[in-house]
Formats: sequence, structure tokens, C-alpha cells
Amino acid sequence: MPDGTPKRKLYDSVFCSLFQDPRYQLELYQALHPENRDVTVDDIRDVTLEEVFMDGMYNDLGFTVGDVTILLLEDQSRWSKNITIRTLMYLGESYHRYLQATEQDFYGNVPVKLPRPELYMLYTGDQKHDEEYLSLADIYWGGDGNVLDLKVKILYGEGKDSILSQYVTFTRVYRETIRKLGKSREAVLETIRICKEQDVLKDYLTAHEVEVIDIMMALYDKDVYMKLYERRKEREGAFKQLVKLVQKGRLSLDEAAEEANMTVKEFTDEAGLKMY
Repeated sequence: MPDGTPKRKLYDSVFCSLFQDPRYQLELYQALHPENRDVTVDDIRDVTLEEVFMDGMYNDLGFTVGDVTILLLEDQSRWSKNITIRTLMYLGESYHRYLQATEQDFYGNVPVKLPRPELYMLYTGDQKHDEEYLSLADIYWGGDGNVLDLKVKILYGEGKDSILSQYVTFTRVYRETIRKLGKSREAVLETIRICKEQDVLKDYLTAHEVEVIDIMMALYDKDVYMKLYERRKEREGAFKQLVKLVQKGRLSLDEAAEEANMTVKEFTDEAGLKMY
């Protein structure tokens, strides 16, 4: 992760906060598997990748159901086909940790025991998409599954009153509210009020209202920070181009300094150039 970029905290979104609770993980599993009512909270074990790994990436949610299933789910408001390669990396790390935790020898000849993977992306964006799956092989190798394939099932929050449909409704209420009130504490409070009134995540929002407000206000701060960070990187990129032009003799120091809105000394000091 580049220097200066904000690092993620454990629960930096409402999605992560909501589904860190095994009770809601169970509700999620039952929404995906209504045929399996025998699973209990005791069968659920959270395996979300909470630490920095592979250049600072995290996944949103991971949990196992007994030794049978490992479920990974990403919450995405922007459509991204690259979710497939990210999920492959998350799954690899999750399996690595699972094998270490179960003390299995994956260097030996006997096949290790692995829970069956279920890979999902919950799409909450405004753009219309109707894909049921995104395939790694289709996206990167023209459908050649002989190389490697992995399919991520796309969820859109269908299903009356399921925990997923309630979360998607929450995100839509939130977007509509900030269109009216802007990104503000008032918008956050109004989103919570509307959702409680409509019985959307009511129990969660009642029990965690202060936490939800803190999370959503922190996201506002992060948006501002990232915009400032992006502008700084753009300026740095433009400055580096000016330095290259000076080094190649295409611009004089005076011209480059004027373009950068600096004195010649400021420009040379910043660039580490020697004045002749």
C-alpha cells in the first residue's frame, strides 16, 4: 500500500460490522441455503482475513460451516470483474490458514481435507447487471477452463426480508438520503431512522447505532482524505514530468519552475537537481 494511504480498520464498513456477528452469518447462510435448517451458530466459525497480507488486501467476509463449507463474500457497490482474481487470492490464503489450523500435511501424498468453497459477490450498485456468475477463465483466458477456473456467484439482494435483501435496502436508502442531504451526520441519522421505521436491519441498527454512525462518518472522512491523496499524487506525477523535461533539455529551469508555480531554488531543491 502506498505511503500515506489510510489503512483499513477491522470493521470499516457497515457490511463488515454486521456480518462479524455469527448470528447474522447464520442468517446469511440460511438465506443462501434455505433447504439446510440444521446448521446452528455453533457450526459457524469466522475466518475473515483481518490482517494485512498480499500487499495490504483484506476480504470482507469469510466463515466456515462445520468442516463442510467455506463461504467467502465481498460487498461491492462498483461492478468489478477483477473480483474473480481477488477472490482466488482470498481463497488461497483462507485455505492456507485452514490447513495450518487443522495441522494437515499438504506436502504429503494423501489428499488433505478441504471445505467446499462458496464464492459470492454482493452487488449493491446502481448500474444494472444480470450476470449470474463471473468466471476467472472467461475473463482472463477466453473461457479456457483447462488452465484454471473459479466462479463467483453474483448476489443482488433478492429474497423477501432476508438479511441480504435488508442490507441492500439499507444501502439504497443511504444513497437516496445523501442525494437529498449530502454527506453529513444528518444523512446518517435519517438513514438509520428510515430503516428502523421500515424494519430493515432494525435489531442490528438498534443495538449498534453509535457504531454505525461512527463507521459512516469515518467513511466520509476517508473519502475526503482519498481525494486529497489522489490530487497530491497527480501533482507529484506532473512534477516528475517537469523534472524529466529539464533533464532531457526540453525545458529550462526557469520554465519548469514557472510551470510548477515555484522559484527556481524551490524547484531544484524539491527535485534534487544541481544548478549550473
